[in-house]
Amino acid sequence: MLRAAPKTAGEYVPLVGLRDVAVDYGALRVLQPTDLTIAEGEFLTILGPSGSGKTTILKLIGGFLSPSAGQVSFKAADITGLPPERRPFNTVFQDYALFPHMSVAENVAYSLRVKGASRSERLDEARKALELVGLAGFGDRKVAQLSGGQQQRVALARAIVAKPSLILLDEPLSALDAALRHQMQSFLKSIQRQLGTTFVFVTHDQQEALAMSDRIVVMNVGRIVQIGSPAEIYNDPFNAFVATFIGRNNLLPATPLPEHRDRFTTEIGVVQARSGEAAGVDADCQLAIRPECISVRRRGLELASEQKNRIEGVVREVAFAGTHYGYRVAAGARCTVTLECSGRHNETDGPLSVGEDVEMSFDPQDTRIIRT
Repeated sequence: MLRAAPKTAGEYVPLVGLRDVAVDYGALRVLQPTDLTIAEGEFLTILGPSGSGKTTILKLIGGFLSPSAGQVSFKAADITGLPPERRPFNTVFQDYALFPHMSVAENVAYSLRVKGASRSERLDEARKALELVGLAGFGDRKVAQLSGGQQQRVALARAIVAKPSLILLDEPLSALDAALRHQMQSFLKSIQRQLGTTFVFVTHDQQEALAMSDRIVVMNVGRIVQIGSPAEIYNDPFNAFVATFIGRNNLLPATPLPEHRDRFTTEIGVVQARSGEAAGVDADCQLAIRPECISVRRRGLELASEQKNRIEGVVREVAFAGTHYGYRVAAGARCTVTLECSGRHNETDGPLSVGEDVEMSFDPQDTRIIRT
């Protein structure tokens, strides 16, 4: 039966918790004291660059790493000292870790074999799991006979066959090509919805996180810097790191105008921010404008709205990306604005060329304030 994962904090039923957990490697602290609650039935993604601590958290949850301080809990019970084989969790590893000498069905049924299930029970459950991941009839094949995407599905079937309370996924799509990655993103999310099992997914791929997650945990240098839904993370970044790591952003150093609290002095002139956004901002900050929120047209053509922020500039770079054109526009002596033009934001006849004079505009509602 299909069931939607919880969407609001009030609906969250805590499943796994980290309380003041830290990890030291000798004198080096790789994970600062961290609190995190994972909800039952959600697809949670831990996102960050290499060395940010995301895999460390995954290992702590799975029992593959012991914390230097703090507590790991499952349904409010302390499992900090519990080894991986005694936790009701399963892991899909980056390299899949399939046994080449076993058949597909034997790989899937391995955890049931370890638990002492009968051969008939193991094969029946393996068959059901393979059907669920779209590999019915593949049970007798060897791992070497499968494609990368099929091997990934076998690893997932092996993880779900024992009906764990939580599945940990350690960058399982990183070895796949772009088209297959996209296909597997949709597949993983569909399986998670169908099972209703909690998934904790680790990745450094921002688009992957945005496409698949109920919530995203953004990490940097051993700390959680923001937790929220994909829309919250993308539209309301907490700081400059999140603003530039999740998608692309134009960050403009800005100083508030005392007489107009929603207007700021920047290198490209006076810019108006989203209404109500500037409350309490009385010091230098940054304004963030997503490239896709900026409209552009050749200079001299009339703009559709006088309510928008307006900038003049000169096109310095043009890149065709299939669904849109990307431009880098010099605006002022030291500022370069990046923008992406698809249908509604391309207000010119045809693509622009390097050297053309242009006028850009963006809505104040699309201008976020990043406090420094």
